[in-house]
Amino acid sequence: MRWPARFGWAGGGVQRALSRAAAVLAGPEHRLVARLGIDEHRFRRVRSFRDEATGGWRRVEPWMVSFVDLDSGAVLGLVDGRDSAAVRGWLLERPRWWRHRVRVVAIDPSAAFRKAVKPLLPHAMVAVDHWHLVKLGNDAVTRVRQRVAQQYKGRRGRATDLAWAHRLLLLRAGDRLSARALARLKAVLAGDDPTNEIGAAWGVKEQLRQVLTAPNVAEARTRWRGRGW
Repeated sequence: MRWPARFGWAGGGVQRALSRAAAVLAGPEHRLVARLGIDEHRFRRVRSFRDEATGGWRRVEPWMVSFVDLDSGAVLGLVDGRDSAAVRGWLLERPRWWRHRVRVVAIDPSAAFRKAVKPLLPHAMVAVDHWHLVKLGNDAVTRVRQRVAQQYKGRRGRATDLAWAHRLLLLRAGDRLSARALARLKAVLAGDDPTNEIGAAWGVKEQLRQVLTAPNVAEARTRWRGRGW
């Protein structure tokens, strides 16, 4: 590190200063957390190591789970792993009164996370984050497109098929499409969607996006019922 020396600092001094600053930060137990976010992250590339006992190679995927205060954005903790045991272990280290204060916990669509959260955060509603829900909608559109191609063409999509050639267009946000892109999308659905199933799946995905962007629950319910579009 060259830049600390320019200001009269050495690398060791910088590290000691950071360590002292981290030591005085309030721990998770001292934060009154009402909305908790739990997510998994991979903090480095997948690596392979040779097993000395067997002589074979072992694949290691370095994952960790982060816990975040959704109201302040503060990171409360990081633990190794990505399973229910990792989440359960961290939550069990928190006092019971702390866990009972949590009212909302946001996770990705993970059965393992939900399994750990439900008994330890008894007063919290479990919510799935926006990004993963939209991804599930896009995945559904892709599956319908692939099924229609197999059912009516007897093969996978090809570059000559409009729905395959413009498959990424189907995954874009409909309300952000330019007039030109929207016209292209309509041409794709008119020319390569014989049963209107792809268009129906796309419409459901877009309705989901609109519900998720609602500013409040009442507006979300209105959009879900199909009014106000």
